[in-house]
Amino acid sequence: MSSATTGASRSGETREALIQRIMSLQESLSDVTLKVDAVRQENLQLKEENDVLKDYVQQLVQTVERPTGS
Repeated sequence: MSSATTGASRSGETREALIQRIMSLQESLSDVTLKVDAVRQENLQLKEENDVLKDYVQQLVQTVERPTGS
């Protein structure tokens, strides 16, 4: 019986360690997901800023290329 009890005890410890590992991995996944979402949002904002700057530069180029009417 002592070997059965020892086996059950090891199984319980292993199960508890596995549960703790899973909980830790879930927390890590949650953290990474939040970081990915933040980076996506920042990327979207930077793309929008780039579009504004691109339009501004195009307008400047068109202004410089226009012949003067003098």
